[in-house]
Amino acid sequence: MKHLICTLSFLLISVSLYAQSPLVESFEDSVETDWILENPEFINTQSSFFTQESFKNHSVSLLQISGFNIPFTWDQNLGLLKRVSKKYTEHSIYEGEEADPIWMGTRVKWDDEISSLILFDRNTYKTVVDSWYLIGLNDCVGTMTFPTLRFQQQFEIDDPRLNRLTGLVIMPFLEGIQNYEEYETELETASGEYVKGIGYDLNLDRITDVFLYEEYVSNDGSSQDTYKRIYVNVEGEWKVSWFAIYELCI
Repeated sequence: MKHLICTLSFLLISVSLYAQSPLVESFEDSVETDWILENPEFINTQSSFFTQESFKNHSVSLLQISGFNIPFTWDQNLGLLKRVSKKYTEHSIYEGEEADPIWMGTRVKWDDEISSLILFDRNTYKTVVDSWYLIGLNDCVGTMTFPTLRFQQQFEIDDPRLNRLTGLVIMPFLEGIQNYEEYETELETASGEYVKGIGYDLNLDRITDVFLYEEYVSNDGSSQDTYKRIYVNVEGEWKVSWFAIYELCI
């Protein structure tokens, strides 16, 4: 009897660890995944800002600014939705015109405040998650439709429709980052190749903590799309935190 109870307890724990959120499941068929590529492995580096624990509890994503000056990041593989819905369960769902009067779609807003840290143009900002949004109407024929995670606006940039500046967003808010450096750098892959990208030093110790790079890919054999990845230096080991594909809209 004791053995049966232990077995049942183990099964319950396993289910709780691997059970998918109903919220995430409701969107899985709405997002394509056959575009996802294998991530290259980089050789180890010096340990710096991120520990295994802090990396486990925080996401690091590429931040962009919309044409309406709204900060956002792409959530093309639902990784951010999975992370948020695992901790925050109370939410509201808006569809159609309630989600967006122009682009329709589906919007999720959480009842709790989800604090986040924005690193943009050499400045840091504390913000909160506004909503997760899956657009309904796509004005770029032939491209895939992906959701975004949006944040409350903390600043404005000039000509947001034309400006292509990017930054980082760390969710939830992570203490200990007040100033940072951003620079061009390169990492060596396990196969001996060098990949150029953008490095971020989050604690000013001259060790790269975050690495962003992009490569050109072709999904249909003709147009060239851009595939971007963010790696995080976790106790000297480079781990993927975020990735997205940017399709060419013709």
